[in-house]
Amino acid sequence: MTNTFRRHHKTIMWIIIVGTIVSFVYFLSPNARSPGGMGGGSSRPVAFYGSINGEPITQQQFDTARQEVRLDLRFSRRSWPSARDESSPTMTNLVYQRLFLQSELKQLHLEVTTEAAARYTRETLLGLQPGQPFPQDQFNQFVSKILNQERRVTLDDFDHYVRDQVGQQLLFSLFGMTGQLISQKEAEFFFRRDNEKMEVELVRFPLTNFTPKVTITPEDLTNFYIENQTAYSLPEREQINYIRFDLTNYYPVADKFLAGLTNLDAQIDSAYANSDQSSFKDEAGAPLPPEAAKAKIKEAERMRQAAHAALTNVNDLGKILLDSHGKDLPLTRAGWQSFAQTNGLTLLTSEPFDRENPPQELQLSSSSLSIIFGPGFGEPDDPLQVLAGTNGYFLVGLEKQYPSEIQPLEAVRAKVTEDCRNQRATVMASSAGTNFEAAVALGMARGQTFDAICAAQGVKPETLTPFAAVDTSIPEILDKQQFQVLDSVVYKVPTGQCSPFVPPQYGGFVAFVKSRTALDEATVQRDIPAYLDKFRRKRQMDAFQEWFGREFQAHVVPADKSAPAG
Repeated sequence: MTNTFRRHHKTIMWIIIVGTIVSFVYFLSPNARSPGGMGGGSSRPVAFYGSINGEPITQQQFDTARQEVRLDLRFSRRSWPSARDESSPTMTNLVYQRLFLQSELKQLHLEVTTEAAARYTRETLLGLQPGQPFPQDQFNQFVSKILNQERRVTLDDFDHYVRDQVGQQLLFSLFGMTGQLISQKEAEFFFRRDNEKMEVELVRFPLTNFTPKVTITPEDLTNFYIENQTAYSLPEREQINYIRFDLTNYYPVADKFLAGLTNLDAQIDSAYANSDQSSFKDEAGAPLPPEAAKAKIKEAERMRQAAHAALTNVNDLGKILLDSHGKDLPLTRAGWQSFAQTNGLTLLTSEPFDRENPPQELQLSSSSLSIIFGPGFGEPDDPLQVLAGTNGYFLVGLEKQYPSEIQPLEAVRAKVTEDCRNQRATVMASSAGTNFEAAVALGMARGQTFDAICAAQGVKPETLTPFAAVDTSIPEILDKQQFQVLDSVVYKVPTGQCSPFVPPQYGGFVAFVKSRTALDEATVQRDIPAYLDKFRRKRQMDAFQEWFGREFQAHVVPADKSAPAG
């Protein structure tokens, strides 16, 4: 967080501009390009970059690998990494991973030929079929527009990236080789097992069956509250004064700017031609026609210009507000109110809120909340912040801080009563479930059927729609997480046997696997070739990841040893 708005309001403005415009389509002004794509710039000592296999990582190696990571993100996500991505630990970890793979290629003397790099560019990056002509003009435009201008990535960076991508495929084939050794017979076993249908009878023990049976005395409620009172404490909260600046108020400014551009249509046409046209889709996911896509580009630029105008205005007004009150004095509500009235603005004050439950009307990001709840916010030397919201900006200052406190029983009586009842119902449900599990075990040992045991225990089992391990839900259990619990439990239960009791927090049930139905041979013979290919690929990936994780941890020493890499 910046120390003072007065001294650093220009820095604040620039940070928020970058944080806002990286999510927009922008193409009109060269000055609007994000500065995050520079490949170099650091002059740190070599030791600060860590080492691989005992060899220090140079700045040039680190910067080159970073450019490759940017390219990889651009191709995989169809967008450049944002300013936040650029400074994240994840980005740094990806750089070290790429450096490690480069080192392994060098150690193993694996060289990528120009032919292999060209084939990867044609088929993987451009999606061309063998024999299809190479679109040289389109590729040159991509290099000039997307690489050189937007992120200052050179053709040499692109060449390094392509060769390393092919090299990684070589390493994947080499160290994932054991995955290809899976026989068709072994894959067929797993295919049959995962796709056989299981007929299951379920006896449920939901909390709703037991909560009406719970009786809570005043003494019970008091004791429960005393034992769990920390669960009813209020966290630290803050109350803020704020003035909002909605983007919609600045659309006229943006419209005037766009109207003054004599070649606007030509620039929109150029932006559309140089973009990934398949990324323009309607709400249903269908591709947009060219005119609709260009309208979307224009609207994005309109929003960007409105954001720029709003941010300029809010920073100028923030400086006026700071200059209007004494230096190193708290910014009082009276000062806020006077400023708002003088400038025709509306001052709002939030209700006290904690970090996990911010005011919905502000729609603040996690980074904005980190500023509000960070050290120094509201201090005399840092009384004001400019925060970005979903549809505009906010000029924000601290009104009051509230320390953490435990709420009295009377204030949370309803919640305590509900929690106490649910806890006791859980105990009752668990007791009923474990007792039923024991009765099933005893009855089956005596040769009784599951249905007979259920009748003797006064419960009625529910027959579920037959399902396989690869299914994700059934009509009786639509919740995917709950179904996943059931699936993982019955998967291990032999046919004709019963599962152990599953506690209420995971559904509260006992399952009996009545039968299993094998796949028909026609389905097996039809689908096994595709399954075998997929199965081998997965085993390859598992083997490669096991090798990579082991070797990376053993041979890579990041610059910051405290940050987990890999």
